[in-house]
Amino acid sequence: MSEEQLFNGILFVASVIAAVTLFVKALTRDNRVKKVLREFASMKGLRPGAAKYPGDMLFEGENRGFPFVIERISRRGRAVAEAAPSGEHISLHTGAVTYTTTRMRLILSGLPLGLTVRGDESTRKAAGTARSQDIRTGDPEIDGSFIVKGRNPEEVVLFLSPERLRALKIYLKGREQLELRNNEVLYERKNDVTNISELSRIYKKMGEFAAAFGVPPVVNERAQ
Repeated sequence: MSEEQLFNGILFVASVIAAVTLFVKALTRDNRVKKVLREFASMKGLRPGAAKYPGDMLFEGENRGFPFVIERISRRGRAVAEAAPSGEHISLHTGAVTYTTTRMRLILSGLPLGLTVRGDESTRKAAGTARSQDIRTGDPEIDGSFIVKGRNPEEVVLFLSPERLRALKIYLKGREQLELRNNEVLYERKNDVTNISELSRIYKKMGEFAAAFGVPPVVNERAQ
């Protein structure tokens, strides 16, 4: 066996060991996060639902009488090419979750078609977003700090009463970055929420906002 073949063999074994180690670590963390999500769902009386893709998790129920859904969406890592002892290439797939999204949705009803409200900071990097596209509400803080959109601007302005504008200013600010989007109060984070207290805080804030926004809950409506 030549020195080059020996080196390639050692490199191959090391790659396999590294891949297995990454897989075990990722699997352990993955199981821990799923346990936290199941415990949170149990605390809030949420029931398992049908996730869109295998490996994802979804629970649904109610939050202050409003239909509520929490999801954990995971996507697998890419294959890693390494040199085999023969000099050919193989593909190693660790199976590790490379990125996850935690998403909470509270469903509302009776909102103007296409109504979207979110903090300007959360959309500043979005391609094609321009302040000139916003609906102007007449409230200086809302117009200066939020993106407001809707199919019918006049209907949106009439719908956003002083009480509803106040609720937007109170609850759609802060680190949770809640959004109002197409009949949903939405929280989305490109990572796992790893403790029950944080999940509970976000859940509570979403319910408080929905109650303060002044639209009646529709308990028989389900998320699609």
